[in-house]
Amino acid sequence: MSIVAYHNSWPYLRARFRLDLLDFIETKPGVPPSAAHLAGLIQTMRRRGAHLIIREPYDPERDVAFIAGKAGASVATLATSVGALPAASDYLALFDANVEALKMEALKSAAEPR
Repeated sequence: MSIVAYHNSWPYLRARFRLDLLDFIETKPGVPPSAAHLAGLIQTMRRRGAHLIIREPYDPERDVAFIAGKAGASVATLATSVGALPAASDYLALFDANVEALKMEALKSAAEPR
């Protein structure tokens, strides 16, 4: 599955689930993406058939929503720490919540007409 992530927070998750990470929305920590970068991401997602963006709860939603809308992608919000999302109530629940979010958004993305 090809994905785009807000930034590089998921190297182990990516390796474990063999996710094809195309690019990051935020290429440098704390530096908002340029309009040209966003346009390039949308083109890359369309060309490569990527229909999933992963983000963290505190990542800005504006750029993620814009890209998702233009590329026809779903967005999975994943927890990087215990308590970051209500379902991530302990260490094991954190993994369960993230896997469930990925699964649900991937299924939703696959079911939507393109």
